Amino acid sequence: MTGFAFGPDAGLPAGYARCAAGTVLYRGHTPGRAPDWFGPALGAAGTNRFDAPMRRTAADAGVCYLAERIDGVLLERVLRGVWRPIISRRTLGRDHALATARVDRDLVLLDLLVALSTVHGLELADVSAPPIPRAVPPYPHTQALAAQWAAASHPVPSVDGIVYGSRFGPAAVCVALWDRARGALAWGPSVRFEADMPALAASCERLGIGLVT
Repeated sequence: MTGFAFGPDAGLPAGYARCAAGTVLYRGHTPGRAPDWFGPALGAAGTNRFDAPMRRTAADAGVCYLAERIDGVLLERVLRGVWRPIISRRTLGRDHALATARVDRDLVLLDLLVALSTVHGLELADVSAPPIPRAVPPYPHTQALAAQWAAASHPVPSVDGIVYGSRFGPAAVCVALWDRARGALAWGPSVRFEADMPALAASCERLGIGLVT
């Protein structure tokens, strides 16, 4: 986690983290669509872990999901908890696109990695439980927490989002970034996964996944 520092090591209170300017984060998204999406749309119900619950209003933060490495993108977007010993480059290229976002200023984030239990009083199960089928919202606990955190006054001047571990592999560092930090990201071009083979191959090797044509 070279771009991240936590609590006093980041010059912040315990329970907060800093993502340093210059850090590059990865974003998986639908091919043909822009990667810089902070959802859900106004009036739409949140479908992801840290989205605004129920139907988003103008007072609710929009959320963009990113990852420290491609590992997080593969776990959160491609595999989604269904283990596959091999994945197809063709399927990746058809169904998924990859973009990078360079952080242009330091981001201050709620720390759900180092201080999950010690400061925030949460267990890993509290933030990694699967969605409730057919429930609205599907992640009632984490969506409610995220809405509270986005609206709260914090002991630091500005909080831009949340850093957490993927529920499919907690070692994979992910970021839920609120739209107040939209201007802090400089987006690179979107590419098909096969256009980034060295990094993709390294990520698959770390995850123990084979790549086939």
